[in-house]
Amino acid sequence: EPQHLVQGAVKVKPVVPAVLTGGADAGDIGSYSDFVNTQAILLLSNSSTLQRIADDLAGRNLGFLRGEPQTRIEKLLARVLPPKRNLSPERLLRDAISRRQITAAALARTELIAVSMRYPNIDEARTVVDSFLNNYAAQSRTEADQKENLSLISLERQRDELLKRITDQRQRIRVLAEDYGTTVLAPRQEMELGIQTRLMTDLTQLESRRIAAEATISLLEKTEKAELSPEQLVSLRREYVNSDPMVTALSKSIV
Repeated sequence: EPQHLVQGAVKVKPVVPAVLTGGADAGDIGSYSDFVNTQAILLLSNSSTLQRIADDLAGRNLGFLRGEPQTRIEKLLARVLPPKRNLSPERLLRDAISRRQITAAALARTELIAVSMRYPNIDEARTVVDSFLNNYAAQSRTEADQKENLSLISLERQRDELLKRITDQRQRIRVLAEDYGTTVLAPRQEMELGIQTRLMTDLTQLESRRIAAEATISLLEKTEKAELSPEQLVSLRREYVNSDPMVTALSKSIV
């Protein structure tokens, strides 16, 4: 007898990003295909999931959940053996799953879990399939939110601990500054200023020696073949050095 096959699919997120690093967190889904297959099995076997789906479908006035016969053979059998109408919606869902009237499986080489239902009434089959998919998506979002909330709680605790440690360290620094600020910090500052002064003096002397050496080299190059006395060379070198603007500035700095 003609049957309708209704199939819908939901995409399963392949990787859960780590809160701290932002990178891929393998966690419990190191093998993605195994994870998707496991999710498909749980969708049809988890009691809480089936109960939520049954509660969602309970108010839809579906003949499927009332156990009404759908095919002609079922209607003929119902005249002889009246169907049990006191079964719960969850039990009816489980019976349909056991008969493979409702199936769920991961589609090969995809990120999808497909839910299928064979049923004479296409509208009711579509309603049941949508309920499976919507409840799975809602449950996944809820679990993700719970994990994120737990991570946020952990991060907030770590933040509070770090803030407390920072506050304690600042308090210790403040106490040390009050205890040793007048006896330790002032001599250190004076020592630093003295070292800077000595270094500037040494630098000035080195610059003077460099300029004098350059002046000597220049004079020797200019008077390579000239016969001058040592006194004349010293006098020329002194004039050359004193005429350099850098020497004048350094002399003022030394004074």
